[in-house]
Amino acid sequence: MEHLIGDLLESAIAKVLTDAPKTEREQIDRICSALATLRPFVPLDVVARVADAPNALVTSLANDLERPLIVREGAIQFRDEPTETWFRQRFRPAGGQLDTFIGRLLPIAQRSAYVAAGLPQLLLEAGRFDELVRLALSDEALPAEPAMARRDVALQRLQFALKAAIRAGRHLEATKLALKAGGETAADARQQKLISANTDLARHFLEPEQMLEQVTRRLITGGEWTGSEHAYEAAFLSGAQDLAGDALSRLRVSFDWLRHWSQQPHDRTGKSQSVGNADIAEMALAELNLNGATACAKSLRRWRARERSFGAGRRLCSRLVDAGRFEEIDELAVAGGNDLGLLLAITMELAAVGRLPPKAAAGRMTRLVTSRHVTIREPSRSGGDILVLGAVNDVVAAAVKLRLAPRRVLARTLSRYMLANPALLTGHSATYQNRRAIVLRAICLRAALRNETVTIDKLRPEEMRPGRQGCRGSKGKPRRRYRADAGEMIRFEEETGSLLPWHQLSAEACLGRVATTDIERRIDEAVSASSAARHRTYDEDRSTSDEIALLWNAIAYGAPDPSKVLDRLDKWRRELRRPLYIPTLLAIARRAGRVTGCEKACLSFAHSAFEIMAAEREDAQGIADTFVDVARAVLLTSMPEAREYFEQAIEVSAKIGDENVARWESLSDLAVAAGRDRKDRPELAYRYSRVAELVFAYTEHFDWAYSVKAIADLSAPSGPTILSRWIDRRFAHEPDTLPSLIEALASNGDLDPRDAICLLPFDARWPRTKLLRRALKAANGAERVQTAAQFIRYARRCHLDAKDWRKVADLLAGSGVDNREAVNLARAYWNFRCWSALMSQQPSSKIASGCASTPTIRDYLTDEQPRCLAQPWPKADQ
Repeated sequence: MEHLIGDLLESAIAKVLTDAPKTEREQIDRICSALATLRPFVPLDVVARVADAPNALVTSLANDLERPLIVREGAIQFRDEPTETWFRQRFRPAGGQLDTFIGRLLPIAQRSAYVAAGLPQLLLEAGRFDELVRLALSDEALPAEPAMARRDVALQRLQFALKAAIRAGRHLEATKLALKAGGETAADARQQKLISANTDLARHFLEPEQMLEQVTRRLITGGEWTGSEHAYEAAFLSGAQDLAGDALSRLRVSFDWLRHWSQQPHDRTGKSQSVGNADIAEMALAELNLNGATACAKSLRRWRARERSFGAGRRLCSRLVDAGRFEEIDELAVAGGNDLGLLLAITMELAAVGRLPPKAAAGRMTRLVTSRHVTIREPSRSGGDILVLGAVNDVVAAAVKLRLAPRRVLARTLSRYMLANPALLTGHSATYQNRRAIVLRAICLRAALRNETVTIDKLRPEEMRPGRQGCRGSKGKPRRRYRADAGEMIRFEEETGSLLPWHQLSAEACLGRVATTDIERRIDEAVSASSAARHRTYDEDRSTSDEIALLWNAIAYGAPDPSKVLDRLDKWRRELRRPLYIPTLLAIARRAGRVTGCEKACLSFAHSAFEIMAAEREDAQGIADTFVDVARAVLLTSMPEAREYFEQAIEVSAKIGDENVARWESLSDLAVAAGRDRKDRPELAYRYSRVAELVFAYTEHFDWAYSVKAIADLSAPSGPTILSRWIDRRFAHEPDTLPSLIEALASNGDLDPRDAICLLPFDARWPRTKLLRRALKAANGAERVQTAAQFIRYARRCHLDAKDWRKVADLLAGSGVDNREAVNLARAYWNFRCWSALMSQQPSSKIASGCASTPTIRDYLTDEQPRCLAQPWPKADQ
């Protein structure tokens, strides 16, 4: 049968070559070689470029051969396996022809992910292992874009090259490849985590084929409970209309797994299996995309706790706002019925971009919130009280604008949920969870509803009022008087005084008391009043500037031309000595991007946030998350800009991340292993130290002792030089690193233990008894007395306690050296410790009755114990 198929194919090829012009025969041979060499489903343009022939000739050849080849969706493949086998045996190049074929493929790899992924196997087949390793360790012959395909190809060829190196016994190359493969694998995991956390962006930045490949390869990750990945896959696929059937199937599977989870007993193994708000939001998003707003609202109401509707609803509505799907948000609000958690979530997310919920849904929500029989419970997490007050603020503002309730009722509702602690307006905790801004907004909004005026004196805490003092304490314990100092008063007056004009203007604008034509003048007055309140502080407070910028941004959209007011805000923030925080810039850009005519401001603020984060030395995951937030902010304004920011997020995930510590530990192990032959390698030690400086900038867990040991193993003379450079540059802390260096040098025999004693006066965390033991062991009889005397001389000025001196005395006695001075010091420190303990428990008059005066540590440097102390003498192990 195989011979029969071969004869048929041979005759068909011969007929095509006979009928073709002479100029095309060589091209046909190259086309057949390409089909026999490249992986199945070869793109037509790749075959044409490799064969240096037009696409029409490739298609014509497939049509002339009829049955053997199939052309479908811009690609060509063999119809069956026997045909593919015959082509590979007949036309596959070898030797020099294969090298020539690879030479034609290399330039195409930068434009085709398909070619770049197939190169490693061809290089290995051609015996060009060194070139394979060089390509795998570099970024050559990788597709220029998109970033996802680029990383996927890089990871594939790294894995291929690593397996080939291990099989060939090339351990040096395998080590290099393993280090880079570990980093690329971690980067790929961050990339998949990024995509899984932003499934709603898939339909904007990925093609349906790419989305289906992500799901088919099980790359989308989920939450903590088993089967949660199906919920994320459903939300991921539901964004593409062509993949609705696959998404619906995944959604059904996720609900089956969720039902299974709910029926399971509590897991006592300690492994978390909780369902988070993010998981619920993903299922709700899939329901909305596939079955509409009614089904989505119903899925959220399935959860018994209304807190679930609020948490998952906020996440869902935030994504809908990013995509500009406001009509669907309105439908969801109407379908929510009396689900107060969902209605509050919708109101808060719409308020962030200056929009209101539909009047019918807002009316139901207002009746529930203002009812005395309904109390909004605080979420279980910390800071729930301020979150509830923020939600009530947005509800009251919406009710005022839609005229849904009397103002006295709304003011009474604000009073119900108002926080009683005035200290939230000052101190370092004022900006935690935006507390100060929420409380000031509530106070000013309530005062505006009551036609009252808010002043700084009314907001001043009790301990800051003239002639009064506040008390802090608890029952049953002594209460001490507390009086705020002048610095606290100045800080309160300046911060609150600079924010109060803006909050008052915002409340008046909410109630419609500021004409649209008067907005710009009132903003100028607020700027002047705010600047006048901060006349005594030279250094501006960043948090106050951020709050002003957010209030300015919210008020600007009441003006006839908001873009003009936003340009003024942009100019003001550029003149600040310190830039605004990234979340503030993104909040301004996000709101501006959803208002017609403010596109310029949106792009300007978003790009500033991008530049600030790009210059930071942060973890790759944090930078990528910020870039995704920038892409969301400009999604409606400029889709190309959003796509570029998303590509940057994918690209930056390849930088240093959570695998940093593991990579550094591997390098340190290699450095220690390289130093076992005791050869001096100063250049290698210097390069290792430079890498350490880079690694330390990206991690909080740095093993100083092991890193210093690696440097000492590579080059003992370079150890003190490198450590001195680190300390001078304030990269290393002397008390932590100097003992590690001395320990490494002494262990390796590069430093005499007796010489290490003279370093004790340096303020460091010395293992003093260990240093003494080594020094005594290295010294002879006469030198031991001198070494002991030198040690005691230096150690007297260190922070040794009675137990440490007792160990020193035992070491000296074991080495045949007089230990009386160490024993006296141990007894003195023990007596002084006992005296201090008694002083803290009894009045000094009772203790002093047995002593002439209050003793100090110098008074105990004697062999006799004071009469007032009856504590036993400690043993060495106590």
